[in-house]
Order: sequence, then structure tokens, then C-alpha cells
Amino acid sequence: MNAPIQLREDVFLPVHSRLVNHAHSLYGIRRFKDVGIEGWFKVEVVAALAGVVQRVRNRGPDLLLTDGTEVELKAGCGLNAAYIRKGALTCGVPCLFLGYGGNLTLLNTEDVELLHHLAISDGHDSWVVGLIRPRRQS
Repeated sequence: MNAPIQLREDVFLPVHSRLVNHAHSLYGIRRFKDVGIEGWFKVEVVAALAGVVQRVRNRGPDLLLTDGTEVELKAGCGLNAAYIRKGALTCGVPCLFLGYGGNLTLLNTEDVELLHHLAISDGHDSWVVGLIRPRRQS
């Protein structure tokens, strides 16, 4: 087992940095409201995290990291809070997301907590990349 992955430093910040440099490819797709762009997102996330991704999955959480951490990915042209929350809660793992617009307060609820979020620009519009995780049950 490798050293523990730090979600902010080892996952969120490298992904944000990569997306800042590749967000221009989002321009033009945003007009297709509620279109999923998880395929594009998965490619960019894996490129950003190449050193810590052990496996990419089609079932269950999308990523298995080298320390055993699992991460779900959700991305779309809208910021559908219910869809993103469901990703974290169904799998019971952190969920890295990308979306346009929406209300981020809906991603900090009784069942999930919004750990990090930052804006990126496609040159015309502002998008949000973020990370949530299920809250611990007492």
C-alpha cells in the first residue's frame, strides 16, 4: 500500500490545474444544457492524476487510486447538485465534479460536504470544479 492520498493536494489541485489549461475545449458545448461530459472529464482527470491512478472503472467508483482511495466522477454542462450528491452517496466515496452554473450551497448538506471548489474559464464562461464527500454518519 502506498502513502495516503491527500484529497486536496494530490487530487483536487492537480485536476484543477489541468482543467485551467484545457478548459478552452469546453467552449461551445455549454449551449447543450444538461449534456453529460464525463468522458472528457475522465480523460482530463486521469491525465492530471496519472501517477496516482491505479485503475479506471466502468462500474462502481470511477477511479481507484494507488492507496486504495476510490473517487467518483460527475460532469455536465449544468451543475446538477442532486446528480453530483447521488454520485458520492451511492458509492460512499468522494466525488470530483465539473459543471456550469448551479447552486453550490446544494452541495453542502446534511448528507454530503463540499470540500473544495474553484472556478475555471473556457475563455467565455465560468465553470466550477469541485470535490464533495459523504458526511460521516454518527
